Amino acid sequence: DIPDSLVAKLLNDANGTVVKAQLKQNTEEAVEVGAYGSPTMVVHPDGKDSFLTFGSDRFEQIAFVCNKPYYGVNMQLKSHL
Repeated sequence: DIPDSLVAKLLNDANGTVVKAQLKQNTEEAVEVGAYGSPTMVVHPDGKDSFLTFGSDRFEQIAFVCNKPYYGVNMQLKSHL
C-alpha cells in the first residue's frame, strides 16, 4: 500500500511549477523529434545513427539493434502500484 501522505505529496508535486516546467520541456523535445504517440523512443545505438521508434512491442528490435539481450516479458511479475 502507498501511504496517504506520499499520495498527497505526489499529487501536490504534480500540480507544482517544477513538474509543469519539465512536462513542457519534454513535450517540446517530443515535438522536435517527431514523436507521434506514446511510447515514442529515440534510440541511440553505439556507432549507428539514432532512430525514432514507437510502441512497446519494439523492445525486442531495439535490443537487437543495440546488440543487447532481450529476455521478453515476464508475465509472472506483479506491479507494486
